[in-house]
Amino acid sequence: MADGRYPIDHRTERDNRPHSPDSPTRHRNRESPEDRREPSNDPGPLGRNEIQPYLLLKQLSDDTEITNYYTQIRELGQGSYGKIYEVQQRENPRIRLALKVQPKALANPTQGGDVQGRLDRHLKRMYHEIIILNRILPPHKHILQIKDILIGPNTINLVTELCSTQTLKDFFPGATNATAARIFKQLATTVHFIHQHGVVHNDLKSVNVLFASAGMRDIKIIDFGISAYYETMATRTYHNFNPRSWFAEEELRQAGDGYASPFGDVEQLGNLLHCMLSGRDIDPTDWTDPEPDPEPRTDIFDDNALHLFGLIGPYEHRADPSARLPELEQILQHPWLR
Repeated sequence: MADGRYPIDHRTERDNRPHSPDSPTRHRNRESPEDRREPSNDPGPLGRNEIQPYLLLKQLSDDTEITNYYTQIRELGQGSYGKIYEVQQRENPRIRLALKVQPKALANPTQGGDVQGRLDRHLKRMYHEIIILNRILPPHKHILQIKDILIGPNTINLVTELCSTQTLKDFFPGATNATAARIFKQLATTVHFIHQHGVVHNDLKSVNVLFASAGMRDIKIIDFGISAYYETMATRTYHNFNPRSWFAEEELRQAGDGYASPFGDVEQLGNLLHCMLSGRDIDPTDWTDPEPDPEPRTDIFDDNALHLFGLIGPYEHRADPSARLPELEQILQHPWLR
């Protein structure tokens, strides 16, 4: 990260002064009127909104101070290094959120292997994700929103919207032509939105798409940890975002660098479409799967769905494997999604 700063506003709630006219964050303005008008999903004081377009860091003098802001209700899950809890806001207990508690260092540094090195890389991914979700992308209905960031001496506490534990994997078996078209359009529209802001997700798979509630009507894309930002790809800029204020020059990726591309996201969308049409989760990178590659359920899906699948599905299922993948603007105009 540039200058070793946290990937959020370098001010804290104790230093909430406005930028001077010569501030690097006012370096240039490619912000569209649409970006100015996009409101936060939460009009209240928690999270981003038009008055506070990005979150300010809360510094904790002691890790236990987190209890001044949030009360744990139950544990939702545990990752390789941290835990996720359902919490309620202390000021308004009716507000339920998710809290990820991430240690900065291992409790037992003598564990075998380069565990601390893996943790450090994980923390870097976490910082990278905060830059994207807090500075680059405006709030969006179908992207998991960060609501608060609290940094203690030993932990990073990331507060987000509380979603259902269901993922696309739970949706696939019961998908119908109508529900799949609705959910896939949400996916394609959201990925198009992040591409307009210069971001390639690079990890679109079933477990990285949650549902806002148990009814499985609205998606929430998560995990931008290995995504990429390409300044030259951005056609929209949120609140004068200047990448050189947040990335070191060597961290700024150039188009065509081979790390990620918009067409990589389109290819991953094609894999998710394959899962919807076949009714089960398919990992295209798992060559040990003994199950044969499933075919689309032609008794459930119409000709328009099958035509789109022939355009963007896995290579071996495409009508013309030598043809270039369509761009998202073209996909969103497809008859199945209109």
